[in-house]
Amino acid sequence: MEGYTQEEIAQIFKIHRLTIIRDEKANRKDAAKLVDEIDVKSIAGDLIISASHLYAKALREKDYGLAWKIKRDLISDLQSLGYLPRSPEQYNVQIGTFADLVQLAMKKVDAEVIEPGANNENELPPVPDSRNDIQTN
Repeated sequence: MEGYTQEEIAQIFKIHRLTIIRDEKANRKDAAKLVDEIDVKSIAGDLIISASHLYAKALREKDYGLAWKIKRDLISDLQSLGYLPRSPEQYNVQIGTFADLVQLAMKKVDAEVIEPGANNENELPPVPDSRNDIQTN
């Protein structure tokens, strides 16, 4: 019963609240068994078949926007199930401080490090070493 507390349900059925708790626990256990029986390949197959039918119908009705959405959603669903690869995210950053490095690391991405002087068009010129600029007499 949606929207009711365990206590309210127990009062409606004139039973003890612990009975409601026990029944909910049994329902969760039964639902967990269903999760174990899920066949991801059959779900992917159902998605492909359903999308194919909907795609054909959208094309017959000349609803090309819907047809494109169906294809895009199918690809996204198959990617989420692990059947199609996702393109990796790429970040072009220049790490100037430790905070920048930490911020990049928090994104949990694989970063390709571009070495200074690697002809990167976005690279800032090297910072002069002030120790070499000091002239001694």
